Amino acid sequence: MSGRAGVYGVLALIGLVAPVVGFVAFVKAFGLDLDLLAAEATGSITACVLLADLMIASITFWVWISGEGPRLGLRWWPYVILNLIVGLCFALPLFMFKRERALQARG
Repeated sequence: MSGRAGVYGVLALIGLVAPVVGFVAFVKAFGLDLDLLAAEATGSITACVLLADLMIASITFWVWISGEGPRLGLRWWPYVILNLIVGLCFALPLFMFKRERALQARG
């Protein structure tokens, strides 16, 4: 495994743990109040700008992996699902980890 693949692997692990910890903390504090979660995610101009940035980055990622994944023999759709369930912070570095390994296998 190359140094880059290792970095992507560590970032994927952090990208999995961080949002899960945050979501668990939210649920412990407020229960599974999805209305409150949505209100907090859009409750200020800053939050809306950050949400728009994340949505645009996610869509860009999906477009890219829909071409890059098949080129390398990787299924791309699981990363879209992971992006929607966990977040871009997990799906992107995980795809980069798998991509790096596929590139190494090709030589």
